[in-house]
Amino acid sequence: SLAVDLGEALGLPEVLARAFNIKSMIAGRQGHPQEALAFLERGIAIALEHELWERAYNSYFNLSDHSFKRDRYDDALRYLAAALEVARRRGTRPGEWGTLAETTYPLYMTGRWEEALASAAAIPEDRLSQATTMSLLTSVLEIHVHRGNPGEARRLLSLFQHLEDATDIQDRVGYLSAHAAVLRAEGRLERGLDVQVGLG
Repeated sequence: SLAVDLGEALGLPEVLARAFNIKSMIAGRQGHPQEALAFLERGIAIALEHELWERAYNSYFNLSDHSFKRDRYDDALRYLAAALEVARRRGTRPGEWGTLAETTYPLYMTGRWEEALASAAAIPEDRLSQATTMSLLTSVLEIHVHRGNPGEARRLLSLFQHLEDATDIQDRVGYLSAHAAVLRAEGRLERGLDVQVGLG
């Protein structure tokens, strides 16, 4: 609230855009999804009006995540398409790669598997660690598993092996969950169970 007060009083659009983003996260954690959505949308409007491209990009990403939590995958794809446009306008390749990776998840969830694979293929494999690309482990990897191609799933998993002992809990859990999925697909059920138990 103090940031909003300052932003309003001093006419600082970037402060306001950041503040609305933070207030959205707080509202979401309090179980107020509509309030969270309203803050995000207003933050984006301010960012676009003042050409604050980084703020707009982050807000679009957060809107897509907000949509994931409500199973609104078409909305998520719309926000991610906007984020991709902003990333390209800014000329940030990691932002572009991260958005392409994130796009694979709603495409996977809506059965548009070929589009998900095409989106992933647009990301250079030797640049995966330079962007937020963890979504590939919950989308493209799962597509390979469901199509009966555990070898390709394991190859993708190997590109993220550096996360096996990551200090970031979210990264480590994401990797280990994907590892367990690959082991199950390979028929190594006991080993897969061991990995899942390790998640606890």
